[in-house]
Amino acid sequence: FSEGSRCGIESLDISKNNSVCSEALQWKTEPLNMLWDAFGVNKTLKDVNLSECELQPHDVYEMAHRWLSKSSSLESLHVSDNAFGDEAAALLLEQIQGVTYLDLSHTSISAAGFRAAGLAISKGKPLRTLNLNSNNSMGIKPLDLSNDQWLSDDMKEVLLSERNAMETFLMSLMDNTTLTDLSVARVNIGDAGIGIICDLILHKQCALKVLDISCNCNIDEQSAHRLKELVWGGYYDREDGDVPPMVDTLSLAGNSTNIGERALLALYQNRGLRHFDITDMALNDPMLLPLAESVMQNPFLSLTSLYVGRNFLFADGVKNIAILVEHSKTLEVLGLAHTWESFTDEAGRGSSLSKTRERGKHYMRPLLKILGKQAPETSPALKTLDLSSNDVCDELALAFVEALVHNKTFEKLWLLGNPSLSDEVIARDRRLAVTAPLK
Repeated sequence: FSEGSRCGIESLDISKNNSVCSEALQWKTEPLNMLWDAFGVNKTLKDVNLSECELQPHDVYEMAHRWLSKSSSLESLHVSDNAFGDEAAALLLEQIQGVTYLDLSHTSISAAGFRAAGLAISKGKPLRTLNLNSNNSMGIKPLDLSNDQWLSDDMKEVLLSERNAMETFLMSLMDNTTLTDLSVARVNIGDAGIGIICDLILHKQCALKVLDISCNCNIDEQSAHRLKELVWGGYYDREDGDVPPMVDTLSLAGNSTNIGERALLALYQNRGLRHFDITDMALNDPMLLPLAESVMQNPFLSLTSLYVGRNFLFADGVKNIAILVEHSKTLEVLGLAHTWESFTDEAGRGSSLSKTRERGKHYMRPLLKILGKQAPETSPALKTLDLSSNDVCDELALAFVEALVHNKTFEKLWLLGNPSLSDEVIARDRRLAVTAPLK
């Protein structure tokens, strides 16, 4: 890498790599600094993954000084699952130059780190994708500014500020034209934070198109109303043909049932959502009725992928989903992983899919019927179905094989984590896969 432009490598993944670690699982300073120096003179490296490498604050200080401040080629940097904290994150955010993708998830960032991220964005960093998942925006940690000679005065002031961290961070998105993909799952975003982000999108004051706000336990009723408005596209009169402000991808997974139910009701008016994740929201069969009705009542509904696993689904719920699959001309990916591996059936008995009526075919019959349509003009657009970790047995898998005989559109049925499946059944159809999860 120290050969500069003569090195043709553009992508490097050394995540989870302890090959130069001491017994205490700490990177040794000298060889690591040699690596940062080599990266600093390199002219070809665009994508580097340093996730889960036990990087400490002093490692990030050296990395920022020796490499990031000098790199003109780096575009994508993954440093997730390294607990280096606020001060190191602030320095990293200041020193990155042309980085457009930054993963800071699981890095022990607290309120100060969120304010630092906001300052970096407001100063025009060209970030298009920012992942801050699993950091506590409400946390307060003691700051160590012993390396403050590397931080700007503005950054030091922000770190020491007592301003609301989430509000400060989200308001930095106002009038930003580059950041399109934001992940703030498990960050305690709060109802006020949801309100700010919805206002920015609905009033077209930011560029966000991909939003992950899953698993924020401190949002509920107020956020449910605002998120319904977001999926709806704004509660106001529009001229015919006017495209409402809309996110392309929205993940609500792991939030309250109220939020999921309200968002589903907004599908009757939605005009732009492509990828929708409502997994693990304790939704039941009647709550999924909008999936069946909106696809027939809303000609603008154009979902491409839907993830609805880990909810309380029985036969009627699958029927509602099957109607969406049947009538949608755009839905290509359906995720139902971890839904029936262990649940309570309609009679209140603890059960699993292979132990239900007809070894699971009773629940899957609506989907089997739709996927088994023989006429090409009536075949659904669905290409991928994920039934991973659902206690799928050989009998149910064979039912899918039989249903898919004449289906020329369908490409992959993921069955990862179904240990009772035999190799003989999996070999019956190349579209059955158990070797990798659905991304």
